[in-house]
Amino acid sequence: MPKVSSTYIENRQEKIIIAARSVFAQKGFTGATMKDVLETASISRGGLYAYFKNIEELFIAVLKYDDLENATIFTVKSDISSFYREYNKKMFQIFDELDSGVNLSQAKSEFLLTHDKKSYPYLGVRVNELKETMSEFFKDGQKKQFVSKNIDTYLFSETLLSMIDGILIHESSTPSTKKNRQMKITSFLEMTELYLKKG
Repeated sequence: MPKVSSTYIENRQEKIIIAARSVFAQKGFTGATMKDVLETASISRGGLYAYFKNIEELFIAVLKYDDLENATIFTVKSDISSFYREYNKKMFQIFDELDSGVNLSQAKSEFLLTHDKKSYPYLGVRVNELKETMSEFFKDGQKKQFVSKNIDTYLFSETLLSMIDGILIHESSTPSTKKNRQMKITSFLEMTELYLKKG
């Protein structure tokens, strides 16, 4: 029997995860089924269950994939103009998922409301890792005097994540026009930038 390479397995898993991501974005977590995923991925039932035993395990894999894409979103720049320009650019990238067809906000909120961190430890790990990453970004800004020393960067990062989630969930359930959404996001960024500078 021929040996299946690790690259083939990784590519196969990624194909399934990308398909599942699209399904969850369209149907939410509660509306999605394994059948939806295997049809979208054009894969057999056996091929799907060889990698993921249930919809919960598949959703965690999608979360990890999504988090990996966002892991490097905050990068440190050398001067104040590029620091805030990059901050705004990266934040707009987060909100761009509203137009990309892969907005997972509804699916995430449904999953988080019905599953706990004890049963799914990654739920706690992912939030803490993202807060730490963001906090380090803002701490570096403090060292370079771009960000007020009065700010608790970890608490600010936690608050910022909650605000982002709120906007994404609201826009997924009650969409604004693209123009109005851009205005909301710009106002949000202006307020957070002012707070970062003034503390």
